[in-house]
Amino acid sequence: MTDGVLLKEIQSDFLLSKYSVIIIDEAHERSVYTDILLGLLSRIVPLRRKRGSPLRLIIMSATLRVEDFTENTRLF
Repeated sequence: MTDGVLLKEIQSDFLLSKYSVIIIDEAHERSVYTDILLGLLSRIVPLRRKRGSPLRLIIMSATLRVEDFTENTRLF
């Protein structure tokens, strides 16, 4: 699904209850939608973990700097 469709899913079900894994591919091709998605997912992942229904988030890219995500402890 596209980033726009996933944003619509979040509007109707903030915790994305019917999903156990979300894959963001080509994350280096940033857009407003992907930036908003990552911000929302950084809130959803901990909420799901606390509720005992973890959401796995896979961020894929051929050229993304991993440090941009791993060093930012406020994200996840």
